[in-house]
Amino acid sequence: MEHVQEPLGAVPQPTLNVRLEEIRGAVEGKVADVVSIRYNMHVGVYDEFPEAAEYANGTLQYCTPDELDQAGRLTMALVGLKANFEAQPNLHQDLDWNRVKDALLANLEALESVGKMMKAGHEPNVYNFDDSGFDIGTCSKESPLSGRNCVYDAKAAAWRRATHPRFPVNGSAVEMAAAMGMSLMSLLQYQGALQSQGVFDRTTQSYLLTNEAYRHGGALYGGRGGDGVHVYLNDPCYHCHIRAFRGSLRVLWAESLSLSIL
Repeated sequence: MEHVQEPLGAVPQPTLNVRLEEIRGAVEGKVADVVSIRYNMHVGVYDEFPEAAEYANGTLQYCTPDELDQAGRLTMALVGLKANFEAQPNLHQDLDWNRVKDALLANLEALESVGKMMKAGHEPNVYNFDDSGFDIGTCSKESPLSGRNCVYDAKAAAWRRATHPRFPVNGSAVEMAAAMGMSLMSLLQYQGALQSQGVFDRTTQSYLLTNEAYRHGGALYGGRGGDGVHVYLNDPCYHCHIRAFRGSLRVLWAESLSLSIL
């Protein structure tokens, strides 16, 4: 990709034609259009994505290439989340997308996390909300492929490395979730919110958040069987090709965030 630099007086202004990576395929295999951002004293995005345009306009002027790249990632995360949100309305009935969008634009760290979840195949979506905020979590039908064959936490991973060095595992669920800026989904979130609104983990299993006081007895994992949703305790060092984890990220409503700063 060729970048052309055009010095403009005292303030250097690069003219960049940035081709962003393809948005994750939406449900049913539909792929959203590729978002292009052309920067030349102004920023414009395709009219098909008003949220992207709203974020870009007035925000990206005088950006460095790195800042423009970050803005592209955030735009992609927002557009991808909107596609998931609209594809599964059963997960958040009567919730207005604009409230979600406003909260994320006021919390770019959370939006970065959404982008990381999307890249790892978690298919993030809003699956729970209340008066103070909402939860974005792993809403892929099956436990994400990128996290499978993991153990529960760092302690379990260290034990595996020390005792079975010839049989490596795919990291730990707790650490991978933290790297994406979220925690593991709790038992209540998994059974009471996510699984009550859809069918998940029919052929896979997912590690869930386990109270540290009970971890010595095992780590929680869940799945769906013929007669409902089941949650069990298992050795935290256990790993297999059908088990990954489900994560969750709490985001406050924009109005709640404003009140907390006052």
